[in-house]
Amino acid sequence: MIQPAAKLTKADRYRYKAALVAALAQNGGDFHVMAQLPVGRSRAALADALYAWVARVDRYYLGRSWSASHHRAERMRGVVFFETSGGNDHAHLVVTAPAGASPLHFLLHARYLF
Repeated sequence: MIQPAAKLTKADRYRYKAALVAALAQNGGDFHVMAQLPVGRSRAALADALYAWVARVDRYYLGRSWSASHHRAERMRGVVFFETSGGNDHAHLVVTAPAGASPLHFLLHARYLF
């Protein structure tokens, strides 16, 4: 995970944001997902929940052998950004759905696998 240094100038922050936008444009991403656990849960718990969610989504769309190496290119991929707002950790994900998932089906049903 990439984290900016604590003391960045305004120009450094703009360059950092521009680099993130360029990376997202290159790697793609069709969906913006926001995830949050109940108040008081840690960022590590949120990271674990997201890891489990990705595994459930991949298994749903790719079947029981979703983790096999021949499915690597078909799995869900994306970028995650963790934030804290008002003491509550939450995450923003920019993801591409797994192969075989229609965009509408993913949009309507992936949330229930969290």
